[in-house]
Amino acid sequence: MALSVRAGSALIRPERLPKEWAIETRILDGRFQIASRWRKSWFLSHNHGKIERNIENMKKRSTAWFLSISVTVICLALVVFWIYRSYATPPATRAGHTVLTTPAEVTAFTADYDQFAADAGWGEPIYIPTGMFIQSIEFTGPYNVRATGYIWQRYPAGANLAQGVVLPEAERQDLTEVYRVRQGDEELVGWYFVVNMRQPFDYRRYPFDRQDVRFRIWYTDFEGNIELVPDLAAYTEATPARNPGIDEDFLLEGWDVTETFFSVKDIDYNSNFGFQSWSEAGIDRELFFNVSIERDVITPLLTQGVSPTVVFFLVFVTFLFFSKDHERRGVFGLSWNGVIGLLSGSFFATLVAQAGLRNQIKSDGFVFLESLHILLYPTILIVAIITTLMVAAPHRKEVHQADGLLPRLLYWPLIGLALLLVTMVLF
Repeated sequence: MALSVRAGSALIRPERLPKEWAIETRILDGRFQIASRWRKSWFLSHNHGKIERNIENMKKRSTAWFLSISVTVICLALVVFWIYRSYATPPATRAGHTVLTTPAEVTAFTADYDQFAADAGWGEPIYIPTGMFIQSIEFTGPYNVRATGYIWQRYPAGANLAQGVVLPEAERQDLTEVYRVRQGDEELVGWYFVVNMRQPFDYRRYPFDRQDVRFRIWYTDFEGNIELVPDLAAYTEATPARNPGIDEDFLLEGWDVTETFFSVKDIDYNSNFGFQSWSEAGIDRELFFNVSIERDVITPLLTQGVSPTVVFFLVFVTFLFFSKDHERRGVFGLSWNGVIGLLSGSFFATLVAQAGLRNQIKSDGFVFLESLHILLYPTILIVAIITTLMVAAPHRKEVHQADGLLPRLLYWPLIGLALLLVTMVLF
């Protein structure tokens, strides 16, 4: 009679059992059962190859994710470094300007201008020391500035000269004379001013931008050979970093004053302003009082930088946990309709945020913070295409290999590289 035994849950014949098994027999309820002392060893030997393959795949995935994260971190670190380097470098707001911060620089300028006037046949110029003290500056719009303060000039006593200044970039200029004092052989005249100016500011690096509010100062007598120079003697210290000419309680919301200084710049006019005595359209040197400011980045980063960053993470998490495996997809509750709905909501949220940013800045060109919104559009579109292919084209190897691992690995590195490229171009 053939003897059948039970091994685990399967009924097998003794001659088919592995030789290495140690067999014990006993009768239980009239049936023979087999117990193995090495059941665990048999199971491991039977599945050894599969376990090794799984471990090797896990190692490869871990290495791939490590490389992906490393590339992303390196790109973001380079972005931070590039922006910091730009902040540490003196701004290029002085291009074309001759900065006058010491009496020696003023003396060198007047000597050079004496020669310039002599070559032009204008005779010996008269220099009028001019000073400015700013009490307040307010941005009433992206390109509109309202400022208040004092401006003064020192004239030779008894000279028959017109008195007063013109701020040509002001849409509206209110000058009120507040003092007139005779000091030795000079007459000091001071005015309180309120001006609304419109100036071109460069917002491409927003919110890491620096601006230069410039007060362009003209003398009222266009035809006379009069040149304005800074009254440096009126300041305790004219070093730009010490902010001469700024009230101690000066407050400009959202900005920090980095330096103030006087400068002169050659201006090539394309008109003689109607004066026939001008031999040509006119090249003159104008006096500027400059207030250099840099933006406080905390507020714009929190109000306008956090939202697109959160959308990037939401899109990635959705992409990460969406799977071609119906069981895994069911665990996370992610259907294709749900993914497309979330991506659509992210798109419209990004669109509204970008419109709000551009409405606030009103820049003619591209601004740095806007790069987050612009990068989100192709990111959302590509994720939508890949998830659709995972459902609609189950046999496409490039999409389904390792359950779409490659696109997920490239998600953050590509975003980091794109952001680095934008930073290098703008900064």
